[in-house]
Amino acid sequence: MSTDSTPEVAAAQEYRQFPFVTSFPSGSGSARTLLMSYNVNMDSGSVAEKLQTKRSTDGGATWTSLSQAVPMTNTVRTKTGLLYSVNFRTSSTSTPPSPISATPGPVLEQPGVGGNDEPPSLSDTTNPDGTKPPYEPEPDVSLQRFTTRYWTSKDNGASWRTAAGAVRVPWSLADLYFHRSIVIAPDGRWLATAYAHKTGDSRWSSFLLSSSDQGRTWTGVSEIGARLLTWGEGVTEPTVEFNSRGQLVVAYRMAGAINPSVCQGSSQGNTSVATAVSDDLGRTWSRPKQVAIPGVQTGSSDPHLLRAATGQLLLSVGRPYNQILVSNDGTGDAWAASSASADIRSSGYTSLASTGSPNHYRLFGDLGSNWCYTQQDGPSRASGIFSQPFHLTPADGQTVNLAAGMRLGLMRLTQNTFTGALTASSRAEGIADSSVEPDAGLVSSTGTGTFTFDLGKPYMVRGVGLAMPTTGASAGLELSADGARWTGAASWARSDAYRALTDRSFAPIRARYIRVSSSAAVQALVSEMRVYTDHETFENDVPGMPPAAVSALGTGSGASVLTEAGKGFESMNAIRILDGSPTAIPRLVKQIDPTWKTSTGFHVRPSTLTTAMTITQNVRMPNGSVQRGMHLGIFPDGSVRRYDGKTWIVVARAGTVPMNRWSYFSVYSNGSGSEFNINGKLYSSLPRTTRGGVFTDTTIASGGTRPVGDDILIDNLSQK
Repeated sequence: MSTDSTPEVAAAQEYRQFPFVTSFPSGSGSARTLLMSYNVNMDSGSVAEKLQTKRSTDGGATWTSLSQAVPMTNTVRTKTGLLYSVNFRTSSTSTPPSPISATPGPVLEQPGVGGNDEPPSLSDTTNPDGTKPPYEPEPDVSLQRFTTRYWTSKDNGASWRTAAGAVRVPWSLADLYFHRSIVIAPDGRWLATAYAHKTGDSRWSSFLLSSSDQGRTWTGVSEIGARLLTWGEGVTEPTVEFNSRGQLVVAYRMAGAINPSVCQGSSQGNTSVATAVSDDLGRTWSRPKQVAIPGVQTGSSDPHLLRAATGQLLLSVGRPYNQILVSNDGTGDAWAASSASADIRSSGYTSLASTGSPNHYRLFGDLGSNWCYTQQDGPSRASGIFSQPFHLTPADGQTVNLAAGMRLGLMRLTQNTFTGALTASSRAEGIADSSVEPDAGLVSSTGTGTFTFDLGKPYMVRGVGLAMPTTGASAGLELSADGARWTGAASWARSDAYRALTDRSFAPIRARYIRVSSSAAVQALVSEMRVYTDHETFENDVPGMPPAAVSALGTGSGASVLTEAGKGFESMNAIRILDGSPTAIPRLVKQIDPTWKTSTGFHVRPSTLTTAMTITQNVRMPNGSVQRGMHLGIFPDGSVRRYDGKTWIVVARAGTVPMNRWSYFSVYSNGSGSEFNINGKLYSSLPRTTRGGVFTDTTIASGGTRPVGDDILIDNLSQK
């Protein structure tokens, strides 16, 4: 994971704090629509709440203010495009229990109501989006009843209607706060997290609520988590998401101090958040455990879980500072800290959102609540919302860029029986837009569907990932080199768990065409597809930065970075080795586990060669020294030469590697010698420069420091 810019700060005289953000497909292009609400009032129980709601249709680059103040604290979007938001606060309609003095983190008052619509009758059996509930509401066994307010939008959040909602729970509660998450279960129910004080208890408890009528009425399902501390706040600020196993994962706060010091990195009075999982849609929960990363003081407050399109699970958490944690296998069992975290003064209330560009996200937070500052800070105190872009690198980056291929006209669907549509996002391009929402891809009007995808040229395909976010989804995968003869490669058994990309790996098969046949209980959906090849294509890396799969050395004008704009080999991205420095040699290094034999392959397109381009397979000798096992060069006349330790010897004539054209170069080396191929032709078998030792890496570099000007593109790199 890496950042691609510094935090963006919006300052103002009024307060701007506690941003909550939601993101969803826009229906046109790849940029997603983002909605944000934040508080402009002082955080105090004696001050009425004032919200500002903003909307972005370009992935968070620019924003416009809405005239309605709609909270984004708890939101969900249906597969038909209906947006729903429920208020953070509720009001008890039962005899109120004794008041409790404790307060949760930020104390928020009732948001302003955006609209004057009459509340619908709660006896109406039609959902807000026009569908019918999946089943009849559960019998009323509540001990406590609450009312709340919710908002709905049918135009991607441009305008909203408001109505009254009801909550009934089987617990005696002094209060109830919806917080952070609403997810849609495979059976169609909505599941929401909330926290409250039980009657007579000064510490917080958290709960899972469910709705079978799209958020008009809510009922209690279970109590979440357990109090792992004898001190602290209890169990509060829960967030829930489905993991890669199809389980529910919840993260929650236990103790987060509120003072200026913790806003600036102090961990005093804090303890890291805890997580628990459920195998039965939240009816029961596992024993919770604290999030622990060796050497890292993980955050304590307001966790936010987000499932990435790649299947990874993200967790943002605050105090100290703001952190982004990643569960690479998507289970939430273990976490790694991201370098994209924002170490600036902040309340620690953050939100994660996808922007629409492949694997690009934003972390939103504030520059401090009113309790993050002392009187000494005076009127010059900072106040604003920051947006931290970051790039999520998949664990496996050897992928084919389907989005770029379709945009450039190199790849397309040649057969498609997915002829249905849920929203404007239901289109062929949706299977490569980094969205896994049910409507953002291929939609069948029946329970089955088949499509064939033309990659434009043969690839060595070694895996395919599919996202099928629908009940009872299954699929079969076939591959073909010519579109006539097909090989069965993989299958996805009937399951409800394919909500994010779920990969199937197999022995590499040479294929140009991919055929997917999918079925589901009601309506077949394929919202995303990823194709894995046996080369590193750099399609998940950030342009202008060193790629994640290699070590890129050199600085400034002597650097190796990623370039885009269709400059890759039939793709968007490639590594550019540009020598603009008389002192630094730009190079990239692909490391391998020590081995006595190695194979390197890549596409190369030299634009300018003033010295040469060198390819070196390095070996570590028994005495620990590193020497050149094989050292080759591509020279300005297009010849290939071998360095024998003293001189350069021509092994392929001038013009073998032409300028401004792509060539495929591969070299295989073992203990006795090497052989290399260019565009599939074996040119020579060569002796090694040094004998003995084990291969440790391959280095591709500019040939020297003077004269400057070497300009080379590298793509489809493989190292074995």
